[in-house]
Amino acid sequence: SKHIALPQDLVLIEDYITESEQQQLLDCIDQDNVDWIDNFSRRVKHYGYAFDYNTLSIDAQRKLCPIPSQLLHTLPHQPNKMDKLSCAVT
Repeated sequence: SKHIALPQDLVLIEDYITESEQQQLLDCIDQDNVDWIDNFSRRVKHYGYAFDYNTLSIDAQRKLCPIPSQLLHTLPHQPNKMDKLSCAVT
């Protein structure tokens, strides 16, 4: 892969999941009951709490459906403590 300069403190783990796991995650995201938000240059789904695009922060007053358990098992670092997640597709 080509070298891309990453923002400070961002870690890129290449090949973190297999192609099969990737397909399972995509299927999980596509088959849940959460609507895509597509009024951007990409499609987005939010789990846990709504993201306020005006303030660019989480809206703690707008709780959404929890992160699907199928997604949690692939996330690094104490996924049981995660309560918000955004998925973007370009």
